[in-house]
Amino acid sequence: MPAWLILSLQTVSGPALPRDDLRVPVLKRCTPGVGDDIVVCGRTDPDAYRLKPLPERYEAVKGPPRAELGLSDREKLGVEVEQGSDAQGGPISRVMARYKLRF
Repeated sequence: MPAWLILSLQTVSGPALPRDDLRVPVLKRCTPGVGDDIVVCGRTDPDAYRLKPLPERYEAVKGPPRAELGLSDREKLGVEVEQGSDAQGGPISRVMARYKLRF
């Protein structure tokens, strides 16, 4: 098939006419400026998409969670990992079980 025939089939007789049912009405929220004035319009609610603060009951955890067991109102038993050193100054990792009693 010749190229001129393919191109002639793709041509349009003119631009597409605008359809009235596709037009969207433009809402004017601001008054126009006078002279050289520039008017900047914005939404009525500037906080619509801002993040809200966290509720008061939220408490940020400081550090990793602790492995601790409450034995009673005054007693706690916990397991902790520490980094220590031996007599020559070399590092030693150790696990400590701690019993805490409030006076």
